[in-house]
Amino acid sequence: MHGYDRHNGVYVRSYVRSSPDHYKWNNYGPSHDSDQLLNPRVRDNDKDGIPNYLDHDDNNNGVPDDQDPNQYQQSPVQ
Repeated sequence: MHGYDRHNGVYVRSYVRSSPDHYKWNNYGPSHDSDQLLNPRVRDNDKDGIPNYLDHDDNNNGVPDDQDPNQYQQSPVQ
């Protein structure tokens, strides 16, 4: 996994794409540090112990990812 430099000198980080299909729930989600970038299966957006690619509700808001327009956005604390 290596990034590249654009012709204008901007470095573009590498990324890992999850399997493209019509489901949103089984995607890896965004990385927040270099460990998550290199190992996307450890990404756990809501920190519930279930990695994003196995979690049907990545932000733990009660809305299934396949129906959630803001799949990785945390809900405000009430």
